[in-house]
Amino acid sequence: MDLCSGWNPENFKLDKRFRYGHAPQKKADYAFLLHCLYHVKDKEGIMAIVLPHGVLFRGAAEYQIRKNLLGNHNIETIIGFPGNMFFATGIPVIVMVLSKGRDESDVLFIDASASYGKERFPHMMDIGTDSPMLSHRYLI
Repeated sequence: MDLCSGWNPENFKLDKRFRYGHAPQKKADYAFLLHCLYHVKDKEGIMAIVLPHGVLFRGAAEYQIRKNLLGNHNIETIIGFPGNMFFATGIPVIVMVLSKGRDESDVLFIDASASYGKERFPHMMDIGTDSPMLSHRYLI
């Protein structure tokens, strides 16, 4: 079994890191997220991860992983950014903030897409006091 040639969920069926589910073979975003979350310290640790915006909407196995993350109160905040924020890609991204052992079930959503300047590449965020950033907290 070659574990270095890429993500294959079949190789990790009994792995405790993936107790919330197994990401599909073609999209390993949640596999990386679950690996990182597994190593976060219980009750005290927190992590932030940059992911493509699409991870919020994909179905099947990724939907089940999201559902389990929400059900276990792991997701604290999701910050949405516009495309062209990074040199390596033009796609919109999110920053997802997660932790373990949270009692609260709410999730803070922040739309930072309107808070950037298009004057130059990469776009620069404007986080001044008059920033049009929108945020909403939802009880899950």
